[in-house]
Amino acid sequence: RRQRQMCIRDRVLVDKSNNQCKIQGKVKIDIPPYQLEALARQKAFSPNGDQILDQLVIDLKVDKRLKVKSWELVIRSLTSPTQILKRFKGQASIPSKVIWDGKDENGTLVLPGNYQFQLIVVAQDNHSYQSEPQQVNIDLTGPQMKLEIIPVVFSPDGDGKNDVVNFYLGGSDPHGLAKWKLSIYQLSSDSVRAGSVVVAFKGEKIQTLQWDGYNQLKKQVCPPGVYVAQLIGEDSLGNRSSILEQEFMIGKEDQLYKVFSPNQDGQFDQVELQLPSTKTVSYTHLTLPTN
Repeated sequence: RRQRQMCIRDRVLVDKSNNQCKIQGKVKIDIPPYQLEALARQKAFSPNGDQILDQLVIDLKVDKRLKVKSWELVIRSLTSPTQILKRFKGQASIPSKVIWDGKDENGTLVLPGNYQFQLIVVAQDNHSYQSEPQQVNIDLTGPQMKLEIIPVVFSPDGDGKNDVVNFYLGGSDPHGLAKWKLSIYQLSSDSVRAGSVVVAFKGEKIQTLQWDGYNQLKKQVCPPGVYVAQLIGEDSLGNRSSILEQEFMIGKEDQLYKVFSPNQDGQFDQVELQLPSTKTVSYTHLTLPTN
C-alpha cells in the first residue's frame, strides 16, 4: 500500500488529496527521534607520515528534519574523557565528513592509544542532540617479528648433508601482520655487508622458508662465508617493525673456524684453535686463509 502524507485539522485527518476522516477519542502521534551518526571508516590509524592510513575519515549524518543552528565534533582520550583534545565545529550546514590528522588543538600529535569522538548538534530551538560515542585507536608501533635459523652452518654442495638452511619466521600485531621481507647479505672480512642482496623472500602470511645457497643475481651457489638474514615486517596500518638480524654460515664443518665475524653480536665472534701444546686459545681478531 502506498504511503500518504497526512495532517490533522480540528480533529479531522486530511491527506494530500484532501480526503478526510473524523477522529474519535484521543490521538497519539509518535515522532521518531532525530538520527545523528559520526562513524569512522576504520577502527585504527597511524599518523606517522608514511602516507599509509595517516588520517582518520569520520562520516557525519544528520536527520534532514533537524533544523541545525550549530554543530561540533569533539575528540577525547579515553584516559581523560572530560578533556577535549580536538574540536571541529561550524554553523547551520554540517559537512558530510571531517578528517582528523591525529593532532590536538595545538597542532601536537597525540600519543598512541584509544580515543573517543562524538557529534553534538544544537537545533534552532536550542535543543541539543548527540550521536553515540565511537572509539578509534592510534597505533605507531610495528609488528613483533621472530626469526630462527636452523642449521646455523650449512653446505650447499649436494652431498645430502645440511644442503639447505631453514628460516622459521614469526610475527604478530594487534592490527594484523600485512607483509614481511627477508633479505640475505654476505658479510665481508670486516663484518660489513658485501655488495647487494644475495637472495630475498617476501610474503603476507608467516611461513617457513628454505634456501639452497643460490645467489639470485649471479645465478650460482654462494661461496663459503658468514651471512646475515634481515627480517622486517609491516602491519595493516603501515607501521614497520624494527630490523631483526641474525648471522649464519655457509661452509663445511672443517671450515667452521676459517670464517668468523668478531662484531660483538654474540654469533661467531671468536675462533678457537687447538695448539700442539694441547692448550685451546680463543681469538677475537684474526685473519685466516680460506684455503
